[in-house]
Amino acid sequence: MNAPTQNSDVLPEPGLMVVGRVVGVHGIRGEIKVKAMIDDTEAFEQFDGVVLAPDSIPLDQAVRYEIAQVRFHKGCVLLTLDAIRDRNAAEAMIGHRVAVVASEVPEIAEDHYRIGDLKGLHVRDGQGQTLGTVLDVEDIPSNPVLEVKLDGGIELLVPFSRSYIESVDMTAKILVLRECYRDLLFPLEDREVGGRRRARK
Repeated sequence: MNAPTQNSDVLPEPGLMVVGRVVGVHGIRGEIKVKAMIDDTEAFEQFDGVVLAPDSIPLDQAVRYEIAQVRFHKGCVLLTLDAIRDRNAAEAMIGHRVAVVASEVPEIAEDHYRIGDLKGLHVRDGQGQTLGTVLDVEDIPSNPVLEVKLDGGIELLVPFSRSYIESVDMTAKILVLRECYRDLLFPLEDREVGGRRRARK
């Protein structure tokens, strides 16, 4: 890993991939706490730098930071970045997307997948009955949420957790929901996700 340098800059390079989101800070020296969106969190040790971008700014217009140190703590990745050296600066990054050049992300093993790859999967129940399709994946820091459109036209927001997801088969492009998904069957606009209310489209 490169030594820390004052090389923060706008990164115009295309092909960026979001690999996490800043969910907090750790300590007083500017470490940011990242909730990873890739299965192989150790890959962060191989990245030279990351792009931090709020949702309002395109990734290719955001600022790139060299990585000085990577640690792991309680399920999160702790990053020390070259130009973020105190708690106040780190707190300003909470909520930002964390992206890297896509070619730097390791290939995924056959039984692993990226959260974004779930989009478009066919959704079934435990008995094999077809339910619908994953329309989108909402990047909520506490836990990703799948937007599933059922064959009857109803749209559900399903937390991507073992409580609701029985299995994922990326080869067959099938995601199986547990029976408790039925508890989610009420109007989408009345559901609160991640502390906010989802409006009707």
